[in-house]
Amino acid sequence: MQACHLTITTVAEETERTVSYEGEAEFSALSATVQYKEDGAFVRIFVEGGAVRIERKGDYELSLRLKEDCACEGSIGIGGTSGEVYTRTRKLSYSIGKNSLLLSARYELLTGGEPQRIKLRLYAKANGE
Repeated sequence: MQACHLTITTVAEETERTVSYEGEAEFSALSATVQYKEDGAFVRIFVEGGAVRIERKGDYELSLRLKEDCACEGSIGIGGTSGEVYTRTRKLSYSIGKNSLLLSARYELLTGGEPQRIKLRLYAKANGE
């Protein structure tokens, strides 16, 4: 793993939020792993084989899988309880460079009520590159 800088933009319920983090990343020709700390939680994102897996551990736990044209099962846990969530990915694209990752996704988070439409854009670049 090498040190990297991340910029993440999300749009949910018409509210856009952009944040930056210092983290670590590992890039190969076919996959990428990015990890960082967010408000005391640990987030890890895996990109490989046309799919993305997002895992968060901390004040709440989250595990999501994004794969285009697929309804994927995930989980969310708060205060020792957990439940199922699903993602329906409408668009997923990424580009892995020697020292960078650009990821773009549009998906719906399904928790039993109305689907929450989310747009995600992540850019990770190794420091010093």
